[in-house]
Amino acid sequence: MGKKVHNLKRFVSLTLVISLVCVLFSACSFSPFKSTDYLMKPPVFSNTDEDLLTAFTLAAGESTVYCTPLGGDYKSAVIVEDVDGDRIEEALVFYRLKSGQGTVRLNLLERIDGEWKSVSDFSGSGTAVDSVSFIDIEGDGVKEIFTGWRVGSSTAKALSVYRRNSDRHSYQEIMNEAYSAMSWGDADSDGETEILLVNQTSTVTGTQNSANLFKYSGGKMNLTGSAKLDGNVSSYVSVKNEKIDEQSPLRFYIDALKGEMLMITELVYWNAQTSELVNPFVDEVTLTNTATLRFEPIPSMDIDNDGAIDIPVQTALSEPPQGSDLLVSSSFYQTEWKKIASDGVNLITVENSLISTTGGFILRLDKDSFERINVDAQNDKCWIFRSIDEGGGFTDLFSLLIIDTESWSDEMAESYTVLMQTDDYFVCAYISAAGVNYGMTGEKIAERFSPFNY
Repeated sequence: MGKKVHNLKRFVSLTLVISLVCVLFSACSFSPFKSTDYLMKPPVFSNTDEDLLTAFTLAAGESTVYCTPLGGDYKSAVIVEDVDGDRIEEALVFYRLKSGQGTVRLNLLERIDGEWKSVSDFSGSGTAVDSVSFIDIEGDGVKEIFTGWRVGSSTAKALSVYRRNSDRHSYQEIMNEAYSAMSWGDADSDGETEILLVNQTSTVTGTQNSANLFKYSGGKMNLTGSAKLDGNVSSYVSVKNEKIDEQSPLRFYIDALKGEMLMITELVYWNAQTSELVNPFVDEVTLTNTATLRFEPIPSMDIDNDGAIDIPVQTALSEPPQGSDLLVSSSFYQTEWKKIASDGVNLITVENSLISTTGGFILRLDKDSFERINVDAQNDKCWIFRSIDEGGGFTDLFSLLIIDTESWSDEMAESYTVLMQTDDYFVCAYISAAGVNYGMTGEKIAERFSPFNY
């Protein structure tokens, strides 16, 4: 008997606390996640660029192959950009010699006396171009050229930063470092831009992952701080940063996969009081981050549109009491969206939700405006919301269903509220008689329902 009571308490403690008081069902603003990346259109290889291409061919020769960046904002082997802020564009051409060993070269061209002329040409650090960015690290109006290189067929990458020399024509490499992911920003609030590189290093004792901050001084980029990261990461997905106000530090949010599905977010920032780079979520002894673990690869994002990034953390919903005929899907989780607190260490829950990766939608939940109910999954296409009475019994209130298009009929529209429709399926709500008595309606469910793609 004691074991059954314990299991029931555990079950109730893990149920979602939501209300059926429908007058409290108020709409909340929500925007589906959209990638912040914006792919810029590449310059077209046409007659408008004939003089530029002619100048490049004159300098590099005819036996060349253009090398298009594989990622990043620029999707062309020929990039035109005003690097020095004089309103006159410079050009970069990434190419490879047909007779070479496969290493990518970079040719820089400028307009001199109205004509394109090659001013610099040198070998890069990889067999392919990963990405290209232009960033003014000193705030002097002249952008440095950030080039990410890929080496062979491996996942290894190297970042080269090229800075323009005082002669205003030639360039020098001020940084060449291996990395897995990167970002940049004014981490220490001194008006200059630092570079954050996330690195995975394999040693005889295992993988050592770290976030390393580099700052420009003495003609090169120097390591100024390092923070340990979770040592069980298989790959890094993205790095975002934010600065909420003048008092808060610039925070870097590093989304990382652990295996194929598990994901965490590392939080890294510069601590002005201790003058060091810190990661409050990693255990220094075990080198693990359990504070931001989720079981699906859902990235961090600004879920409530307040300008601050939120981190999803998931809890597996509890198993139903013994004797229940419901089959709980192993991929059914409650997702809590958390913000970093003002102390820079703790996390605060700002929103609760259920996310369907199968249906591509999110149902937002507010614990304070709902009575206690339980949510179970028969499978990944059927969620059942049930009230819990004082004796531990359940009453079905409503269901969310994913119905394949070929199984849909016009008659179903009379019984279901359609929340979302795609070419392949419908997402709809079915409200039971008990749910109707509680005041549940399809419109009130729709207020908390949104498409969700990431």
